[in-house]
Amino acid sequence: MNSEKALIEFFQDAGKLKNIKRTGWKLMGIKNPESVAEHSFRLAVMAFALAPHFRLDAEKCAVLALIHDLPEVYTGDISHAGVPGKKQIANESKAMGKLLSKLDAKTKNRISGLWAEFAGEKSREARFVRQIDKLEMALQAFYYEKKKITRRSLQEFFDDANLQITDKRLLKMLHALNYMRGR
Repeated sequence: MNSEKALIEFFQDAGKLKNIKRTGWKLMGIKNPESVAEHSFRLAVMAFALAPHFRLDAEKCAVLALIHDLPEVYTGDISHAGVPGKKQIANESKAMGKLLSKLDAKTKNRISGLWAEFAGEKSREARFVRQIDKLEMALQAFYYEKKKITRRSLQEFFDDANLQITDKRLLKMLHALNYMRGR
C-alpha cells in the first residue's frame, strides 16, 4: 500500500475518536458527553502549558497527551478508576498495533514508542501526562457540575483524581478546583 493511502486511513481511524463519547460521563447520565478527541485536545493544551513549569519537554508532553487514547479507536473508551491494569494495557497495545499496522516503519515506531512510554509511565513526561489526565477529568466534571448537566454527584471523579495525582503542585490545582466547587 502506498504511504499516502496508509496515512489517510490512519488519519480517518484517528478521527473516529471524535465520535467516541467518554464512557464515564455516559454512565453518569450525561446526555451529550465530551468525546475522547475533545478530552485529548484539552489534555494536550494543558500538557503544553504546564510542562515548562515542571521542567519537562512541553512538545513531548503535548504529543503524549494527543496519542494516549488512540487505541480507543478499537477498544472504545473504558471507564476505570485508577491506573489501567495489565490486561487493559495489553488490549490497548494490540489495538495500537492494528491502528498503526499500515504505516511505514519509521512513523509506526515513533508513535508506538511514545504510546508505550505513556502506557508504561517510562518517563517523567509520561508520569506527568498520566496525572494531568486525571486533572483534566476533574475539570470536565467541574464543567458538568457548573452547567447542571446531571443531577448525579460527580464527586467520584474528583476523588479518583485526588488518589491518582501525586505531584504537590498538581494537587494544589485540584484543591483550588474543589474550592471553586465550594468543597
